[in-house]
Amino acid sequence: MKAYPYAIASLDACWAGAAMQFEAFATAATREELVVAISEQLALYLLDAGEYGFEVPEPLPRQELDLSEVADGSHEVVYIEPAVINPVSLEIARAIRSSGLTKTEVARRMGTLQSVVTHMTNPFYWGHSMSLLNRLAATLGRALDLQLGSSRKSAA
Repeated sequence: MKAYPYAIASLDACWAGAAMQFEAFATAATREELVVAISEQLALYLLDAGEYGFEVPEPLPRQELDLSEVADGSHEVVYIEPAVINPVSLEIARAIRSSGLTKTEVARRMGTLQSVVTHMTNPFYWGHSMSLLNRLAATLGRALDLQLGSSRKSAA
């Protein structure tokens, strides 16, 4: 996976980070939370780039970056990889969109809270239960198909 350069800094009350090759900015209470926020933001940026067909630059090596704004030592340059996106969540979001129903209406028909449906479409959520997926499929009038693809690694 490609890692992109970000300038991060500790401010008075939080941490802040900005992408160095495209427009993206994030803040968080701690450095660790900032790295997670940037990683997720980057994953969504790359997902949107693929979906909407805009080009994303290749990550520049440190020696090719313009470090003039971070030269005073108040910022640190870090390379961050995009978070892994759950394809199940993406498929749920697509199915709901194509149904023409709102998340609120899907939740009502499922007999659950709208926040549960929103959680199911979160691309960084990995705890989908089969019972909830079956209820969603039934609500949308769809079949739930599970498919395991071939191995990415060749057998040794």
